[in-house]
Amino acid sequence: MNPFYENLAHFIHGAAFMFFILASIQLYPLRHRSNMMRLLFCSMIFLAFLEFKDMGFLIKGVWYNPYITSITMSTDMLYVPLMALFFFEVISPGWVTLRRIIGMSMPSVLFIVAFIICPSSVIIVPKTRAYSIAALK
Repeated sequence: MNPFYENLAHFIHGAAFMFFILASIQLYPLRHRSNMMRLLFCSMIFLAFLEFKDMGFLIKGVWYNPYITSITMSTDMLYVPLMALFFFEVISPGWVTLRRIIGMSMPSVLFIVAFIICPSSVIIVPKTRAYSIAALK
């Protein structure tokens, strides 16, 4: 990769990380206002974690390791259920409970744990296909 574009990508990751940290700080006093604000606050913290995790690509050789890249990309997919829950809360206030949060995020977590224990394309490819099929519906 061209060093300029690589440096630009790292700069943008750092800027996004700072944005999510500042958004979390601003949403902190509002988190008890409604369930939707609590979900928004939690999603900002989770996005800050995801951007912080991506800063690990600053280490030489990490990007070229397919095992680590697959784990980090799978971890990014954990945000999909959280965002879906946010939209469910917008449509039907009070629908999102801790049980539903765990239920919607558990398949992704189990795929990641299974891939960490037994790294195989048999585990990672069906997960990608499941997300692709869900996006088509």
